[in-house]
Amino acid sequence: GIISRDLLVYLWGEDDLAFVLKFLEQNLIMCRWGFEKTDKLYYAVPSMIPHGPHLDYENIGGLGLKAAFSFRRYLTLGVFERLVCQVLQSTLALKGQSKEPIINGDNSRHWLLEDYEFCMERQPDLIMVTVIASKKSPIKCITRILKMFQKVKVFLGEGF
Repeated sequence: GIISRDLLVYLWGEDDLAFVLKFLEQNLIMCRWGFEKTDKLYYAVPSMIPHGPHLDYENIGGLGLKAAFSFRRYLTLGVFERLVCQVLQSTLALKGQSKEPIINGDNSRHWLLEDYEFCMERQPDLIMVTVIASKKSPIKCITRILKMFQKVKVFLGEGF
């Protein structure tokens, strides 16, 4: 779920927190959650987000451009969660205000500024990405997500 920096200080102590945060963020296990309108720092831990209501991708409407990222036999645990962290980091790095994403245990809906709106869904052997809306070429949204997959690959090694 979402965890506050205050709770992390309580759990790890101020002395060790910088190391813990750097380790977890570098490995895409946790990332900043910058959608709160407050001075407090919050972090997203996608692997701790419970499975919520399934987003109905077939009836969302919009463009409906889909891309399936196949993992042949089985999607390894942690890949989807790391991709969600990478998307969140990319969203927050953009100059401008993006809408707060909707994240459930095996699906999510994201906005990259007002340029793209897309959903990601974890299935047993693939991650399905559906572009819902795009002010720019929709294929550029898929290309951006592919680049995010390449960054995730750095952490997961060659078998990915």
